[in-house]
Amino acid sequence: MRPIRHLAAVCAALCACLLLGCAPHPALRQPEPGPEPAVQAAPAVREAAQMPAVQPEPEPVPDVLPEPEPEPEPTAHIQTGEPVTADGAELPGGSMVIDGVRYIRLQELADALGLEAETGDSVWTATWRGQALQLRAGSSFLTLDGTPSALEAPPVGTEDGLLVPYCSLCAAMGISVFYDAEYGRWYLTPGAGRWTAAPGYRVPVLMYHAVSDDIWGYEELFVSPSAMEEELKYLVENGYEPIWFEDLAHIEDYEKPVILTFDDGYLDNYTELFPLLKEYGVKATFFIISGKLGGTFMTPEMVTEVSQSGLVSVQSHTHTHPNLAWLTPQQQEREMVDSKLAITRLTGREPFVFCYPEGKCTMQTLALTRRYYHFGVHMSGWTYDTGTDPIYVYRFYIPRGLDLYSFAAQLVY
Repeated sequence: MRPIRHLAAVCAALCACLLLGCAPHPALRQPEPGPEPAVQAAPAVREAAQMPAVQPEPEPVPDVLPEPEPEPEPTAHIQTGEPVTADGAELPGGSMVIDGVRYIRLQELADALGLEAETGDSVWTATWRGQALQLRAGSSFLTLDGTPSALEAPPVGTEDGLLVPYCSLCAAMGISVFYDAEYGRWYLTPGAGRWTAAPGYRVPVLMYHAVSDDIWGYEELFVSPSAMEEELKYLVENGYEPIWFEDLAHIEDYEKPVILTFDDGYLDNYTELFPLLKEYGVKATFFIISGKLGGTFMTPEMVTEVSQSGLVSVQSHTHTHPNLAWLTPQQQEREMVDSKLAITRLTGREPFVFCYPEGKCTMQTLALTRRYYHFGVHMSGWTYDTGTDPIYVYRFYIPRGLDLYSFAAQLVY
């Protein structure tokens, strides 16, 4: 029992010390307080702090993905181009350049050519030389009676209508494109373009010069105005159809065609002949000497007026009227080129018929005629047959004093 009594004594002593504020036994004393250690997060908390923020649940992916929004097409960069004249009429809008390609407004060209067109849903249709012509915006082809022809660039639709690349369009339609580099102007001429007359038709071609009773040169060259009127009246009353050379492109439309030609471009062709042509509604071809205008010849303003009348086709009779057989090839070429340029500027139409002065020519002359013109016209000979070589067109000479019976004899087909 002694151990128990001893333990009781120890406890009693300890209690007394506590009550009395005595220091505890060295074996029971707590260590001196030091700096508080850094709080360490519990492992579970530390791992949570390192996790990324809670992400929202992704939306379900549809079975069919929507089509992406189409990117807007780049806007065509349109620049103002040079003026354009089509078949004698200036196009109001001129030309435009888009990405280096020259364009014109298709409707303006149709108006100048007298085409009745239909437009709908970016498709343009018309009839050209008896063939169905169709163009479509965005397509690099046109069709003529279903046959496609390539364009250098597709037509462009605008608020002002369809724009078309006119160089390749005219090539496909057989329209000549002539550029005046000095004045910076384009000329589109159907008559001077690519076409051939159907073979097998006989067409009398009559040759005149002056129409006046005021005779100042060779008398036989001056048909009196009264005789001229009598001959025109005979043609009209007997069903003859005076045409131009460009009308040979559809010669099958005429039953009794005849071509009236007047050489040199004398002043009386305007003062005496032109009123008669208007009175009887008769077409004629004037072969003018482009370097001799004014005085005894028509003025430039007169040439322009008769060309715009719808009755007169102005064609080339050289620039100075030399005997071509006496000239070098270079001089002959100069005569042809200068005449073509001068007449194109006056009339807005490129000439394509060349009349040999006094009928004189050489083999070089004929070769140059083929290069710059479609037809070559000689002096007296016989009735022209379509399908034969077009640089050998002969005529019947109508001199002063020819009676009406002899005149009618020239018209035999």
